[in-house]
Amino acid sequence: AKYTVTCMNGEQTLAAKTVYSGNTVEKIADPVKDGYKFKGWYTDKECTKAYDFNSRIGADTVLYAGWQAVVSYSDINGHWAEKDILFVTEKGIMNGVSDALFAPDDNTTRAMVATVLWRLAGEPAVSDNLPFDDVAADSWYEKAVLWANVNGIIKGTSAATFDPEAKITREDLAVMLYRYAQTKGLGFTGNWMFNLEYADAANISEYAYEAVAWCSMHGILSGKESNMIDPQGNATRAEVATILMRFCENFVK
Repeated sequence: AKYTVTCMNGEQTLAAKTVYSGNTVEKIADPVKDGYKFKGWYTDKECTKAYDFNSRIGADTVLYAGWQAVVSYSDINGHWAEKDILFVTEKGIMNGVSDALFAPDDNTTRAMVATVLWRLAGEPAVSDNLPFDDVAADSWYEKAVLWANVNGIIKGTSAATFDPEAKITREDLAVMLYRYAQTKGLGFTGNWMFNLEYADAANISEYAYEAVAWCSMHGILSGKESNMIDPQGNATRAEVATILMRFCENFVK
């Protein structure tokens, strides 16, 4: 029997090969797309399942070209978090504030953290109704806020408000990431004790200590100069990128 292997780039057919049953298909040349680098061929349109070219053909097969945006922000060259920023943007966890700018030293908001954690989770759909009056139904963070609230990762500041533009402190970022980790079966269990040796450890809020301890123990959140953890300091977008990269390296396989 003969089968057809079709290679697609979106809706465009790049190649169609006839292969006899039981044989493998010869890999075609990598396609080219401005502003992107080719990741490989996949068996699903979402490009999550890579195709193994050692597989034997036993049916008509469609392969989809996977792409990764080439990131080029003019404001991260030489920045201490440049590699971390490239990591999270290439994985689609964080985006720039524009095509040319990442704004690494800008403060991070509650809406931003909800969105990056939602993306990290794979952008799951949630069917509940949004309870917050200050989150517009067509906002870029609507779905993320709903997901974060339903899963107990980021609750509202009141029953009817989320305060999406409020700045995030470093300890609150640790709390939100820790709650996300707990939804994945991570975090401390049973009795635990982890003594933080930072010079300003006494400034960590009681509700945040467990989260800061866990993040610190795993090297996800680290101190700043003079052995300070700066729990009340605002978390910058660069710091969020670094913390997310460390979390992914430790726990996202």
